[in-house]
Amino acid sequence: MLLERDLGLSESYSCFCHDEAGGTTNLVGYACVTGDIDRNKITNSLKSMMNKHHSLRSKFIKNDKKHKIEVLEFVNEIPVTFQENENLIWQDTIEKQQQLLFNEGDLNWRLEVIKSNDKHHIFVCFHHAISDGKSTSIFLSELLSGCESGYENNNINIDQRPLLPAIESLLQRKISWLGFLFKMLTSSSKYLILNKHIQKYEVKQSIEGRSAKNKHLVINKEKMEQLLQQCRNENTTFTALLTATLLKSIEKLELGSSAEIKKHLLFTNIDVRDKCMPKIPNDQIGCYVDLAETQEIIKPSDSIWDIAKNYRSNLMRALNKPGKLPYSFSQPLFHKMLRSFDQGFLQHKFQYGAGVTNIGKVDHFNELNKIKIERFHFATSRAWGDWMVLLHVATLNDQAYLSFSYADPLLSNDSAEKLILSFTNILDGLLHKTAA
Repeated sequence: MLLERDLGLSESYSCFCHDEAGGTTNLVGYACVTGDIDRNKITNSLKSMMNKHHSLRSKFIKNDKKHKIEVLEFVNEIPVTFQENENLIWQDTIEKQQQLLFNEGDLNWRLEVIKSNDKHHIFVCFHHAISDGKSTSIFLSELLSGCESGYENNNINIDQRPLLPAIESLLQRKISWLGFLFKMLTSSSKYLILNKHIQKYEVKQSIEGRSAKNKHLVINKEKMEQLLQQCRNENTTFTALLTATLLKSIEKLELGSSAEIKKHLLFTNIDVRDKCMPKIPNDQIGCYVDLAETQEIIKPSDSIWDIAKNYRSNLMRALNKPGKLPYSFSQPLFHKMLRSFDQGFLQHKFQYGAGVTNIGKVDHFNELNKIKIERFHFATSRAWGDWMVLLHVATLNDQAYLSFSYADPLLSNDSAEKLILSFTNILDGLLHKTAA
């Protein structure tokens, strides 16, 4: 049986960005693995996972010039490749996957497994419309659990997941399309009028000349313990600390206005699996996130903890007043509005300075016995140019794995290096104060 439905607003936005800007919104999860895995174990595990998750049997099609999601009952060909490369640079492979388009009719994900010396490097790339950051860790943990369990066929008893409506419908916060458009234009106009600190592209470049880039960082166990203790002492969260540190690092780049009081528009990804109706199982692969909007004003005298606590307070208010979204939309009008951002009144400017997605502890990896995860990262491509930098965070074995995603040359590699140096210096400064 073939299942099909129209796309929701967020799915349509992901498809638009992907198609218009060379793979923008491709989401890549990466794991460096040691242990007893091979081609057959991976293939058999994937067969079982594809039986379970409808998203792994889905693709986008155009019907009457309108995108739809189509879920196949059976898939004969699994989108996985295997190779060996003793000179692998895993960072380059993440960026290659980010920029590789999904063609119409392709499944909405693919897997690349590269053996390098005694380690396996696993890269899963999703069309962001069918996956969120948490789903990358779910996918990789289920894949490796299947390898460890030794699935020999795909006829095991599996809790098959149904094709669900779009997230806007599941959250039951309906607003008309015209009402949403009016609200969005009003909010954007107010923001642009009141905010003089709109970050400009460092180098003007057409979409075709932009490349997805990432910088990766690890905060070790000792530093994490100290930073988390400081967060508890300051009555704030690790996500708030990272957000404040990222905003302060952007300020130091001085790419935008020199106004003394600077306002940043932030959107924070919130997992809403338990807020959907019906509730979504925590191990279901899909894009089940909502965006909480906050505006942060930073004064020169503000400390990192001032910014972090203010952000957290604003975020809690935003969560108590969740935004409403239309279940469907007028596609030509929606696309015209989106193009106006990049080609019209926000031409050569970032709509947003920064965003932080923290999926927290990926503890399901700890259930593995014979297979060990040495490193885990996830990152998105941002060639559309709406964000200056996105920070993606996961915690594994009491260490934080960070990936900063940006579009070169809108933000140059040199500036990205300076931003991360400032980021690490701020965190190290907090640790030194504690030690003193």
